Amino acid sequence: TKTLVPREVTDSVSFGLELIDALPPKYTRVGGILHSMLPYYFRSLRQHRGQEAIGLQAAIGLLMLLEPSLFTTEEATIDIEEVGVLTRGATIIDRRPFARQRKNIEVITSVDIEGCRQAIIRGLRFAGQG
Repeated sequence: TKTLVPREVTDSVSFGLELIDALPPKYTRVGGILHSMLPYYFRSLRQHRGQEAIGLQAAIGLLMLLEPSLFTTEEATIDIEEVGVLTRGATIIDRRPFARQRKNIEVITSVDIEGCRQAIIRGLRFAGQG
């Protein structure tokens, strides 16, 4: 079964500057890289987009595979609009109980935000041990 992780779900798990304090120590390989990159990333997002927090969308997608209990899913029918003049390329999700096509995808509808944040921080700390 395919699983769709919508952007609004991944964006709901965000980190502020407190993430820097939770990183592995600077003397580790992972900690050194992250401590050198993240302050500039935060500054860039603030200056160019007015955002005070960062999202780690790829990490949330990976976390769905590693810890599926943190996510709530719903089966749905999905199709891509191919011929619409205004909607070509749009993803259409049919959540009606009487949909004509069979359900062909799981859509993540909610996430344990704090659980995801803790799992990502645990993963970063574990990566810093080696």
